[in-house]
Amino acid sequence: MGVSAVALMGSSLLVAPAAAEAATQEASVQAGCQTWYDNAGPGGARRFHAKCAGTRLHVKAFIYCSDGSYSEGPWRFEYQKAECPSGVRGGSGWYEKRKVE
Repeated sequence: MGVSAVALMGSSLLVAPAAAEAATQEASVQAGCQTWYDNAGPGGARRFHAKCAGTRLHVKAFIYCSDGSYSEGPWRFEYQKAECPSGVRGGSGWYEKRKVE
């Protein structure tokens, strides 16, 4: 993690992530899976990632894009991403999990 600011306040230490990192990754953890967005797709396109490390589950990622399009990745073991078309930066994503058979 990049650090852009460190401040000592009384007996507390505040560490702020670098602005670029905070702006490109919005992470959350739900039921053993971590999700995040970035704009590292073609032409800066919005991407949604789902990583369920150690769960031994297959993951499928989906994204609705700001231009009205929809994208999904195939089922994949513990990690998958879905991305918007080239240059489309807005969108919201979600994922599904299933047991490996």
